[in-house]
Parts: sequence; structure tokens; C-alpha cells
Amino acid sequence: MPMIAEPTAPVPGPQTGVEVVFLYDDAVVPRSGRLVSHAGSTFEVELDLEPPAFDPDRRVVLSFRGERIRRQPARLVSQRGRRLTFEARGRLHGEEKRRFPRLVAAIGLRWRLVEASGPAPWNWHEPDPFMSFSVTGLAFGGRAGQVSAGERIAVDFQVGGIGPRHHGTARVIRVAERSPADRHGDEDHEIAVEFERIPAEAREALAELTLRIQRALTDEG
Repeated sequence: MPMIAEPTAPVPGPQTGVEVVFLYDDAVVPRSGRLVSHAGSTFEVELDLEPPAFDPDRRVVLSFRGERIRRQPARLVSQRGRRLTFEARGRLHGEEKRRFPRLVAAIGLRWRLVEASGPAPWNWHEPDPFMSFSVTGLAFGGRAGQVSAGERIAVDFQVGGIGPRHHGTARVIRVAERSPADRHGDEDHEIAVEFERIPAEAREALAELTLRIQRALTDEG
């Protein structure tokens, strides 16, 4: 049964700018466009550029531009050239101003270096689970010398302490020393990584956790 959008934010009108974020196993592919029409749980969008190859039921997030970005989880239903039709999956949310917000939550992560011949079968690292996260990557505690910027790691993680574990790879984009106040045990460095390849289900779980935290912050604010 289709899920009807029950907006928690004003429903965007025709001609509203929108960014369609296609969720793939190994990438997040954004395309800009405008909203052509909206009726019930159906959104029709015309993109500025050609979309990725047509993939029925492809999961996406529609990010409507304005004073605040409003996000609508959806699935791709049909395509006519650059005009795409989506069906809402869940509620329309409107709390966040950034495209890929980074928040802090419990992420049960294990990681290890990926060598030329594949992941080393030893030396899994398990940092403190309270770390920064977004749909595109993580930032967690570590020690000097564990890994360097540019290296690839294998990741095995659980989002928010519930649900299945997800497996994939990520690229280290930054290793920086933490201030004394930010250190936890022997974790005196911050390791920031960008996902290279993780399942679409993992990105959806991270997006849903983001929305849950944003709703909680808004409700308390």
C-alpha cells in the first residue's frame, strides 16, 4: 500500500526548486530541478540535466529549497525524458538548513585498513560509538598512526544501536589531533571518512536517524 505524505512542513508549490538525491549502493547522485506538480503522495519533477539511468523503485530524497530545506523520502515511479514522477514514502520534513547535515549519535562501528589484496583479516578497531555522522560519512575517535588521509578502510556498522549491521568501504579524508577537552580515553585524534560503497539501506538508515534527531531537537526547542 502506498504511503501517503503527512507533511510536518508546508507542502512545496509548483516551480519550487528541488534537488533529487538518488540513493545507490556505492554513491549519492544529486540532480537539480523544479517541482512541476504535486497531488497527494505524487510529486512530478523536471530536472535541469539528464537523470541517471531509469531504475524503477529507486529510492530518493527530494530536497525542496527555500528558507529551510524540506525533505521527502520517495521512490521513482516513471520517467519521460527529464520529467520524473515520484511517490512519497513517509512524511515531509522541514527542519534542516544543510543539504547533508552532520549530527552526533551512537554508531556501532568497527573498521580496518583495506590493503592492496583486500581487507586485512585482523586488527579491527572499535572507536567510541558516539560520533559525528551524516548520509555521506563519519567522524570518530582514533589514535595517531592508525590510518592516514587518503587510505581506504572497510567499515562494519550499526545505526543508532538498532537494526542490521551494514558493510562497505570508506576513504579517509582527514586525521586531526583533538583538543584535550575532546579526547576520550586514548582516542586523541579525529578520523573523518567519506563513504565509498555502502548499501542503500545503510544510507536510508542514516537519513532516518538524522530526521529523528532533527524532529527531537525541534520538538524540544
